[in-house]
Amino acid sequence: MLYFVRVLTNKQNLKELDMVKKFKKYISPSSAAFVAFALLVISAGSALAAENVIFTQSQNITLSSTNDVIQILRSGTNISVDTVVINTANIVITIDDDDVVTLVNPDRKTLNATNTTGTTSSCGATDFRLVIPDQGATVSATVTVGSVCSSGGGGGGGGGGGSAPAATTPVVTPVVTPTPAAVPTTTTGEVTATATEGGKTTVTTTDSVVASVELPAAAVSASTTVSIAPEVVATATASRPVPAGQSVIGSNVYNYVASSGGTA
Repeated sequence: MLYFVRVLTNKQNLKELDMVKKFKKYISPSSAAFVAFALLVISAGSALAAENVIFTQSQNITLSSTNDVIQILRSGTNISVDTVVINTANIVITIDDDDVVTLVNPDRKTLNATNTTGTTSSCGATDFRLVIPDQGATVSATVTVGSVCSSGGGGGGGGGGGSAPAATTPVVTPVVTPTPAAVPTTTTGEVTATATEGGKTTVTTTDSVVASVELPAAAVSASTTVSIAPEVVATATASRPVPAGQSVIGSNVYNYVASSGGTA
């Protein structure tokens, strides 16, 4: 459904105003004011016509197909546009040169105006606003209602609108499990054990007997050289007799020596 206000102008306007003057002496002042107001004819099915449509307060227009509200905001003393055509899903405003129009949606839905340049918009906490500046000539702008804007959105161009912030991809730092250091290991009968890893060495005698020594991590506080020295039993016991009642098993005895910093 369309609504309009028609302002009579030129000769027709002057003629009807003259009729009002003639009736003044027969009616009260308040009735005369009503007759003058009757020159503004309101009917369905037409556009707002003529010179300028002037509103003395902000106007709320509800689109019948969506129940969306477009408010023509009062700025200064009056709101002045050439015509306003109210359709079921949009309105068409004809804006004259030098006119600035502010449109508001109280539900924070974006407003877009075609055939305009330099518009600015803002998405506020309670409403969305679109300002159509002086276009430099008479233009007809079709205003439509969009979706709810994002806070802080806005922009220029043909009506502007809210925009969602750019998505960011979280940075994931991988967890790296350190590879444990290898334990110093030899088969020569001598190894340098460390405080953090320890150390291990083995030695095999001529009769295939294996002697070994192993120090776990933290067994020593500094790097320590550990050695195993096999010695034939006969040679060892020649200078160091076996105590009475005891005997040596195997063909060898073993000397274990540990030294750190030159000190055994």
